[in-house]
Amino acid sequence: MSVRKDKLFTKILEMSALELERFLRSAALDNPILEHEPRSLTSMMAAREPELGRQETLRQIAASYARPQSLEEYLREQIGSLKLTAVQEITLHRMVDSLDEKGYLKVDEPKFINRLKVDRDEYETCLAILQCMDPPGVGARNIGECMCIQLRCKGLIDPLAEKIASEHLEKLSGKRPKTLAQELGVASGEVARVKALLETLNPIPANGFAQRNFVRYHAADLIVEKTAQGYVLTQNEAVQPSLIVNSQYGDVLNEYNSTLEEREFVLGKIEDAQLIYSCVEQRQALMLACGQAIIKRQSALLENASAKLENFTINDIALEINKSPAIAMRAVKNKYLLCGRGILPLSELIARSDDDQGYEKLAPRLKELIDNENKKTPLSDQKISEKLADEGIFIARRTVAKYRMKLALPNASNRKQT
Repeated sequence: MSVRKDKLFTKILEMSALELERFLRSAALDNPILEHEPRSLTSMMAAREPELGRQETLRQIAASYARPQSLEEYLREQIGSLKLTAVQEITLHRMVDSLDEKGYLKVDEPKFINRLKVDRDEYETCLAILQCMDPPGVGARNIGECMCIQLRCKGLIDPLAEKIASEHLEKLSGKRPKTLAQELGVASGEVARVKALLETLNPIPANGFAQRNFVRYHAADLIVEKTAQGYVLTQNEAVQPSLIVNSQYGDVLNEYNSTLEEREFVLGKIEDAQLIYSCVEQRQALMLACGQAIIKRQSALLENASAKLENFTINDIALEINKSPAIAMRAVKNKYLLCGRGILPLSELIARSDDDQGYEKLAPRLKELIDNENKKTPLSDQKISEKLADEGIFIARRTVAKYRMKLALPNASNRKQT
């Protein structure tokens, strides 16, 4: 496996179903060779209904995990209904990806425009389209602009209100409105009127929508069914990625006199699409293999939460699928199983090794040592091992390094500050 494919595969392997859906949607926008059929959240929640006998149907179980629509999803639906150029559609999706938790577009615009690879006029056009969407105020760059957008959406042409919203919001509090009225040369009653008007607006357009990090809902990646022959594990078709590598572009190159630059561009896109397709296929196969290994050993827990968790660790899974523990860990990370008990994280069906328990005990102390170190002379893994030994905790340097990497903390040379 090439370095490039290895990095992409590692990234895709540990994605959740929803993260993979977003990644593929974005990749398809950038690459015309890659065709992806988007999955709505409704379809991702719906599971097919096998014969479960006395068990509640999988659809009913999945529906119990319903959640409000996110602002991001709502805006993407609106984008899909508009007549846009390909560049505008891609740019608007990128803008939606960059909204903060309030629904504001707070970005470094020159860098953002450069990353989007569009000119300033195209960017402003797309920003205007975004700011015309519902809810009013979305895509604003600050609270003042948010309020001005909402005033226009209400059909209110009020220059004084827009000026105060844009430039003097902080002066509306306390006794400062009177000072503001004098500064603007208007009656204090006018400032009071504007204040009352602005208080009717919504300074947070994202209010009422589910946050991106909403934790109650999880799409099940795998479905396990109890049959007369035992448990049968399948992938949830509702969340299974739908990808096609379109070969028509390659045929066009062969049929027409394309330039070298055009050939290189198309061939590069074909290679990228095939790489993504291959990595997604491997992800699905590995996830299914891990799931099969787990339910073979932990079948009692699929029906009974109080059943004993068998001593079947991530290392055991790795041996069974003939992969490294790191690969096995990524294959089960953020993956969920739909069974008689509901939707369960695969990790809940895996026993922790002694090393996992040691990590949980030592990780807080290790992080504390690194957080409090002198950044000009940061602690090496060996030095941390020695400090822990002074506290009566004896672990090898290699174990310190492993725990540090699990915490996503860089080594001493990369933590050094001059």
